[in-house]
This record gives sequence, structure tokens and C-alpha cells, in this order.
Amino acid sequence: HGTEEQKEKYLPKIAKGELEFCMALTEPDAGTNTLAIKTRAVKDGDEWVINGNKIWISGADRAKGMLIIARTTPLEKAPKKTFGISLFLADLPNKAVKVNPIPKHGINYSKSCEVSFNDLRLPENALIPPIDEGWYLLLDTLNPERMSFTTAAIGISRLAVKKAVEYSKQRKVFADPIGSYQGLQFPIAEAFATLECAKLMNFKAAWLFDKGASYREVGAVANIAKAVAVEAGIKAVYWAMQVFGGYGYAREYDVERWWREINLIRLAPVTQQMALNYIAEHVLGFPKSYR
Repeated sequence: HGTEEQKEKYLPKIAKGELEFCMALTEPDAGTNTLAIKTRAVKDGDEWVINGNKIWISGADRAKGMLIIARTTPLEKAPKKTFGISLFLADLPNKAVKVNPIPKHGINYSKSCEVSFNDLRLPENALIPPIDEGWYLLLDTLNPERMSFTTAAIGISRLAVKKAVEYSKQRKVFADPIGSYQGLQFPIAEAFATLECAKLMNFKAAWLFDKGASYREVGAVANIAKAVAVEAGIKAVYWAMQVFGGYGYAREYDVERWWREINLIRLAPVTQQMALNYIAEHVLGFPKSYR
């Protein structure tokens, strides 16, 4: 997507690692319900003027470019809910864009930020065409986002399993290593087996995306992978904490960090419940359960 001018300006620098972008989508009152965003872009002569607020925008504190999702037609005037969303490219920093990192208890290597636009003026060619049809362009970014979070969940969890197994072989209680007890072996083995299945589903989602499958087809597999990976990951990290005992609560061993980080992926980029909603509606054919 994007014009040739936009591709020539940004893609070479992105490919060389010289330019980092962030995506300004989520708002205080529009998380899962993306179509309810209130950030507005209004045409003023040959410029676009953008006003609104975003939240939980990853990397906005260091990005030199931003993809802004805004309404060019208000929801109440749109013929359908998906109409009226447009995408814009902005260079940063800009005095009309205020960025404020949010203190968090995990994933602190990546800042999550509040972002406000106060009469941000962008040239006419900042719009990624077509106007008002940005929702359909946006869909192409959502499935890869789910896949990347699933990959993170699997990575965190496999590390937890690896460390738990190593420690359980060394830690002895009543002369036996605790890893010799099936009470530890079974739940960790079960979590690991489920993680391996989630990894294969995530590979399948990536393969479907690369071969140009529809976003619904990719979404079915990506949401299954996400839902399964996170639940298995929570179990894996929980049992790692049990294996380490009191040390699992100490920062020295990192288990408490994995617990904080795996729980973020329960919420992002969509909640477990929204992933299950997608599976229920678009895979199993249940009626839509929300409006």
C-alpha cells in the first residue's frame, strides 16, 4: 500500500534500519473497538489537520515516523462503520505531537506512550490512499501483529520451560532431584507440547500471509495460535515459578519477569477473549456475540 512517492521516501531507510516507525491506533475509548476512534483529520486547503489522542503506542518515544489512523468521516455520518477511516504518514519529532511514556511493570525495553495531536498539519500527500477506506488497508497489519505477539509468548515460555527443567535436575529434596517427580514433569511437558503446536500454527499463519491468503483465512489461524500460545505460556511460566520456589519470586532468576511479560500478551494486541470471539464467529460459525 502507499504511493510510489511514499515508498521511495520511507522504505529504503526502513530496510536499512535507519528509520523506525510506530503505529498510532489505540485510543482511550477505542481499543478492541477500533472503529470507534475519535481522532479526526480535516482537510484545510492543501493540508490535513489532525487532532486527537492515542494511548499504548509502542515506540512512540523514539520513532522518527508514525502511521496515524484517523477518521476523515465521522462515524455518525458514515454509511457503514468501516467507512471513514484513513491512514496518514507523519515525520517525527513534531511540536504538534506530544509523547508521554506510561510507567509499566513489564516490557520496559519498549516504551508504551500516550500521544496527543494538537492541530498537527500534514501535507496532502501524507494520506495513504484511498481516503475513507483505510480500514481495509489496516487489516493487512493486524494479523502480522498477532503473529509477532504469539512469537513473543512462545519465546518467553520456552525459555521458562528450559530454565525450569535445568533447575529441577539440580534442586534436590529428600535426596532426589525435584525433576524426578511426575507432579512437576506432567504439567511442564503438557505446556511444552501445547507450545509446540502453537508454534506450528503460527508458522502456518505466516505461510498463509506470505502466499496472499485472505485476511479472514490468515486471521483464523493467527487467532488460534495466539489463544493457544498464551494459555500454554501462562501454564509454563506458572510451573517454572513453582519449580524455583522462593527463588521464583526473586528478580535474580528472571522468573517473575517472565510472569509479568506473559500476562501482557493476554491483553495485547487483543485479549484472549477477542481471539476466541474471532474463532467462534469466523471459524465455527457462531452468531456474532458483540456489536
